[in-house]
Amino acid sequence: MKTKKLWLSLFIINVVFLTGFWGIAATNEFTESQKNDILKAQKQLDRWILKDVAGVMPTSSIYSPDAQCPLTKNELQSHIELRLRRAGIKVFSDTNGTDVNSLSNLMIRVHLQSFGPGYVVDSAIKLQEPVFLFRDPRKFLIATTWEVLPPSSGLLREVPTGKEILEIVNRSVDLFINDYLAANPKDEPTTEKPSAKRDN
Repeated sequence: MKTKKLWLSLFIINVVFLTGFWGIAATNEFTESQKNDILKAQKQLDRWILKDVAGVMPTSSIYSPDAQCPLTKNELQSHIELRLRRAGIKVFSDTNGTDVNSLSNLMIRVHLQSFGPGYVVDSAIKLQEPVFLFRDPRKFLIATTWEVLPPSSGLLREVPTGKEILEIVNRSVDLFINDYLAANPKDEPTTEKPSAKRDN
């Protein structure tokens, strides 16, 4: 029954999305109502995809071709793992693939580059997971199932500090955290009031 409800939800989301898409294709312009419908449908789909994801294995990288990055890869990795754990998201570190959950790879890439008189910092984030082909369930591949486009970015006048870079990274990571927690809400503990005993 649960599976049927999930597929029904996905069907409804796709109908809303396609209705908005073909409406735009016919008029060649976005109406305010179509924008809201498509954004809402996309957000629901993003969160539906993260349902029942047991945890993630974050992988960070820094690309800095023409500027000295003040942040090391280890510092970036530790910061991301700590932020995820504080949000209540399980972090896997099994790189051998012995735990199937560790194959949910949350990839965060920081790009620092000079831009005119200043510097631009981009923080891209996406989740890659093993998925089965619908046309042939015997085959599977690693595919991006969740992603933020465009990436979070910032334009700075001087070489950014490590703190400034992490603030931009936090925007990307928090988008994932928000969608993940919305798809996997924590059960609030229920406290039962002790029943009053009657003296016989």
